[in-house]
Parts: sequence; C-alpha cells; structure tokens
Amino acid sequence: GMSDAHIFQNANYIIVPEKHNTQAAISWLEQFALALGCKHTVQVTPAQHDATIAYTSNLPHVTAVALMDSASFDDKTKYFVAGSFRDGTRVADINPELWCNLFLANREKVADEIDRYMEQLALWRDALRSDDGEKLKELMRKAGARRRELF
Repeated sequence: GMSDAHIFQNANYIIVPEKHNTQAAISWLEQFALALGCKHTVQVTPAQHDATIAYTSNLPHVTAVALMDSASFDDKTKYFVAGSFRDGTRVADINPELWCNLFLANREKVADEIDRYMEQLALWRDALRSDDGEKLKELMRKAGARRRELF
C-alpha cells in the first residue's frame, strides 16, 4: 500500500496558527508533531506559507513542465537525457486538474516567484553573452554554499 509508518520520520511540520489558536494548543501540536517523529516544527503566517510554497513547490513544478514543453524537445532528446535533466523534470508529469487549481489558488505568489526566477536566468544569460566567467562562478558558488547549508 501507499501508507508508511515512517512518513513523519525526520520530517518538517509546518504550523500556520490562526488568531483563535491558543499558545497552549500550538505547543500541544508542536509536541504531537515531534512525537510522530518530525525533526522540526516551524510556525509561519498564512502569507509566509503561501510564499514559501510558491518558491519550494510551485516554481519547481512550473520549471519541470516548462523544460518538457520547450521547443528544444524533439525525438532525439531521450538519447541525451542524464541525471540532471531526469531529476529536474521528475515532477513534470502532474495531474493538470489538481495542479491548475493549486497554481491558481496561489497565483500572485507563483507569478512573483517566476519573476524572481527570470531575474536569475537573466543574470546567467547576460554573463554568458558577455563572456563573464567570473560572474558565472560567483552565481554557482553562492548556489553551492546555499545548497550545502540546506542539506
């Protein structure tokens, strides 16, 4: 089956308190999450939740779909696919009805994240067009350091 007794093991548990929640109730929920095996709990506002989900979930799905829908995809693409393309497009085969609703429910924040991503892509394009290896290395070093901190 799809159930797994260890689903919460070392997971993060996001708590989005509402005005009517008491600190005692929030503390109880934090303890409950830790008892389930979660490693961390974090409290965020609904706006913080939606913005972070736009960045960490919605944007990677948009990116995967955009890579697969690119005009560069052709009948020879499959012979060139290795780990990075496979990993980067893993989530492209999504349920359109479900994900359309998720994207539209968070549309402003998803659009903001697409703008930020386009800014990063523009830095890459401009560095490549101006033959600026130092800028490329700076971009990669910053990303590498952040990725190491993350995991």
